[in-house]
Amino acid sequence: MKYIKISLVIIWMLVIFMFSNQKANESTNLSNSFIIKIVDVVEKITNHEFNNEEVINNFVYPVRKLAHFSIYFILGILTIEAIKHKNNAFITAIIICALYSVSDEIHQQFVDGRTGKIIDVFIDSIGSLIGIKIDLFISKKIKNLK
Repeated sequence: MKYIKISLVIIWMLVIFMFSNQKANESTNLSNSFIIKIVDVVEKITNHEFNNEEVINNFVYPVRKLAHFSIYFILGILTIEAIKHKNNAFITAIIICALYSVSDEIHQQFVDGRTGKIIDVFIDSIGSLIGIKIDLFISKKIKNLK
């Protein structure tokens, strides 16, 4: 089970790497298509038509930052699950996730049209921290039920 959990961390890091390796226009198109799909659902539910270009302009930044938070939230959970049995697992998991975020932003500086941003490292690290804390909280509650 330990090796499966470590493998999941590595696979998720590869997923993050693949997203970061997208050229700027590919990344933008992915974000925009995600927003459009959400708009389509909201339009069907509300019977109201929206201006897609205006919606994209208003929501692309928060959607992209939420994506950073979310993928690192998952990385935080996977990482703490993989090393939970170790001493100082909490601190180690945070350091692993934060260092991976830094390396990810450095990597983006070498991808066509992309840049590395300190704010993204901060958002990624907060996502990881919250994922780790929630995982530990749930694990403690489950342990107390036994």
